[in-house]
Parts: sequence; structure tokens; C-alpha cells
Amino acid sequence: MDTFNNIWEKSLEILKQELAGFKYDTWIKSLSPIKRENTTYYFQTQNSVHKDLVEKKYMEQLVSALATSVQLLGHEAQDVSVVLLESDHVDTAAPPPAPPVVADPDTSMLNQAYTFDTFVVGSSNEFAHAAARAVADKPGQTYNPLFIYGKTGLGKTHLMQAVASNIKQTNNESTVMFVKSEPFLNELINAIRTSKTEEFRKRYRKADVLLIDDIQFIAGKESTQEEFFHTFNELYENNKQIILSSDKPPKEISKLEERLRSRFEGGLIADIQPPNYETKLAILLRKVKDITSKDALNCEVSHETLDLIATKVSSNIRSLEGALNKIIAYTILNGKSPNIVEAEIAIRDFLTTTTNKKVSSKHILQMICEYYEISDAEIVSDKRNQSIAYPRQIAMYLTRKLCDMSYQSIAELYGKSDHTTVKHAFEKIEKEIATRIEVKTLVDDFVTSLRE
Repeated sequence: MDTFNNIWEKSLEILKQELAGFKYDTWIKSLSPIKRENTTYYFQTQNSVHKDLVEKKYMEQLVSALATSVQLLGHEAQDVSVVLLESDHVDTAAPPPAPPVVADPDTSMLNQAYTFDTFVVGSSNEFAHAAARAVADKPGQTYNPLFIYGKTGLGKTHLMQAVASNIKQTNNESTVMFVKSEPFLNELINAIRTSKTEEFRKRYRKADVLLIDDIQFIAGKESTQEEFFHTFNELYENNKQIILSSDKPPKEISKLEERLRSRFEGGLIADIQPPNYETKLAILLRKVKDITSKDALNCEVSHETLDLIATKVSSNIRSLEGALNKIIAYTILNGKSPNIVEAEIAIRDFLTTTTNKKVSSKHILQMICEYYEISDAEIVSDKRNQSIAYPRQIAMYLTRKLCDMSYQSIAELYGKSDHTTVKHAFEKIEKEIATRIEVKTLVDDFVTSLRE
């Protein structure tokens, strides 16, 4: 039997495909393998909160990944079980757990596979890619800050890390720091608690290039925004490159301080849209080549199967990779490639489904309020500030588009006496959809979610 570490490394590859980046990094990657007794695997958690959350939310996926890894490594299927232990309850007679990974925001945290060479360029991401290449060639001299936004799983992190790796290779003396906003926030909290804020400041302000992934998570965190504001200013004034990523453009990040918003918008904003069919197929072909060469697998995936994945799996690249991994695992475990029916069954959890489910105006209002983090009372109020007015116009547009309601009925729903307010909102959003790809993508996402 392979060592626990070999099985765990293979399991991590599977779990990384299944879970969003911050969930994987925070709750799964931080587990420390202790020992294996027959088919029972023991892990050390960081604390009771870590242990409880993994047991409640991720235990099924953890067990499944371990069982799949055992089979992928050439052994018979097993009924795997997992035991999670807090650090105070680890058996001292057991082999010492691996030291916890310190989230040091430098190039040691970069994924070596995330390079410009492995980034598949298509019409949906070519602008962001070109901007990233320009920044990598001349950091601090052009497009500062560079703000990349797009939905989860479209390649923002890949592109940012490609920039970081490229700069470090070109100039090894550069201090390149890459960090996700959650560890950044946790580090600041710990610095405040231990009276080490000055060390925290020096640590980040020494950077020649600072990259922060998922910057939207600092919104609403007053101390974090204050600290980052001053760090941003010092780096910017000294011509140090700043690269940020988010799931939304700056103007749509609720509870982000206006002074930060204006600085984020002062550089170049580049979006990454969901890939079209051709780009998805190119990504899948690249992944097949990478997986089979890296793992020395003699495994072919038919063009018919790749076409199925590119056509029916959502435009999230992680979902594409997850479906492809499922097909490869099926092929290895069964000793043959699946036919198209077997392939569709194998990847059914990744397939995009459409429905004609009836959408209610109440459901629309609730979704828009949750997305923009505003209350029901605010959206139907007379407030005209952009953070309230724009979500209201989106909601009115969707209600008119998806519900059998007149302009006047919608006006009454949103506390307006004049139906022309709704008509204006509908026409404005319809025009933006036709001229601005980011608005079209946002509205399409709302429609898809509402109909699920």
C-alpha cells in the first residue's frame, strides 16, 4: 500500500477541483495527516472550530477523495473512514504531523502550473491576458493598479500567479508578494491582537509587487480597509506594482470604502468572461495533455466526450476540469473509455440544466437584495444613491422580463406612483446589456439562478 502522504497528495488534487479556492485553502489544505490504521485515516486539525466545520461540511467529500485516490493508485476499493483530532488530542506515540503551512505571501505560495504558457487565451479573457502580460513586462510602469474581475473559476488566480512567476523569473531580486484577502485579514487581526501592527506594515510595504486575490472580502472590514488604504498609497507612490482580483468590478463591491473604490478604478480594470465553446474545448485538450503527461497515464478521451463536456458543462473552468477528471478516473477504473451515454452519466453532477421554472417578483427582489447586500426596505425606498438605485433598476428589469406584470404593477411593488420610472429602468438596463458585456453577463447569471 502506498504511504499515507502519497494517498493524501492525490486526494488534495481531487478536492482542489471540487471546492472553491478559499474553502480548499482554509479548511482542507490545512489538515495535517498523522497516521493510517488499515482503512482509517487520522488527521490533525488546527482547533475545535476547524474540526467541527470539516466534520459537518466536508467529511463526505474527504472520505470520497481518499477512497478514489486509493483506487487511482492501483488498489482495490475500500470502505474508508476518517478521524479528525484536535492538536491537544494527537497521540504522542504516532508519527509527528507535518508542520502547519505558514501562509507566507511570497512566491513560495505560487502554483508552479499557473504560468502564461498554460493559460488558454480566448475571446473571453484576451484583454485581461494582454493587460497581465504588459504588467509582467513592465511592473509599476503601466496599468497600476491592475484590477481583474470575473466569476469564480474563470482563471483570475491563474493569471495573477502567472504575472508573479514571470516577474520573479525576470528579476529574482524583486520582492513579489501574493496573498488571498482572507489570510491578509487574519494576519492583520492577529497583528492587532499581539500588538505587532508595525511588523505587519513593514512586511507588506516592502513589496515591489503586491498581488491580493479576492479583494472583495475586505469590504465591510473597517480596520482592514484602513490598513490596506495606507499600504496601497505607499506602494503606489513609490511606483510599486499592485494587482487585485475580485468577483465584481469595484463599483459593485458593496461596503467598499469610496476612497479605496476610486483608487481601484484609477488603474486598468480588466474582466474575464465565461469561455465560449471553442475556448472550453481548447482548455479541455490542454488539460488532457497535461494530466496524461504528468501522471504518465495511457488514457485517451474521445473528441465526442470532450464535445459533450464543452457543450453541457457550465462555463466555470473548475467544473470543466472536474468533469474531465471524472472521465479519466472512469477510464482508469474500468479499463476502457466510456461511450457517450456512460460519459453523460459519469459527469451528471457537472451538467448544466435549464428549466422553465416560474419566477416570482418576490424571489427577484430577494436575490437582488442579497447580491448587493441591501435590505428590502432600502430597495423600495426613495433613496437615489447609486448603491441603491442601480440594484433597484436591475430588479425592475428582471421583474418586467421574467414576470407577467405591467409597468404600473411593478411601480407599485417598488413603492413608486409613476410607471415611467420602471419603463426608464427597463430601457436603461436593456441598453446596457446590448453595449456592455459585463452587464449582460451579470443579468444572464441572475436569470440562470432564478430559473434553477
